[in-house]
Amino acid sequence: MPDLVIQPVTKEEVQKVVKYASDHNIPIVPRGNSTGLMGANLTVEGVTSLDMIKMNKLLEYDPTSLTMTVQAGMRLIDIEKFLADKPFSYMPAPAMHWASIGGNVDTDAGGLKAVKYSVTREHIRQLKVVLTDGKLYKFGAKAVKS
Repeated sequence: MPDLVIQPVTKEEVQKVVKYASDHNIPIVPRGNSTGLMGANLTVEGVTSLDMIKMNKLLEYDPTSLTMTVQAGMRLIDIEKFLADKPFSYMPAPAMHWASIGGNVDTDAGGLKAVKYSVTREHIRQLKVVLTDGKLYKFGAKAVKS
């Protein structure tokens, strides 16, 4: 059981928490929707859990570039519901629809369709990540290669 659970709502809150924890030698473990199937959410005493479940918004949908921008706490079921009337799908489609996209990224999840369509990492164009210095870094680009 973690000593403390923090549920940030903004990326600025994540940055402050991560920087403070790093500066004070406090171990933190990010948490998605805590399905626990991959064992990535195991916390012990002395750890702070950074629970991303309140950061669950769809920030952008661009059918032209074939991209969605979502926060780490968005559940797969909500992504699929949003895409239901569109000609797109989240192809790795792990079986746990209540899992979060952040957990999928963390574990490189993939479901039955992964054999044909690959796992999560192959469907990511860009990640924005907060590192221990508290700064937000961007890796990759949303642009479609031609």
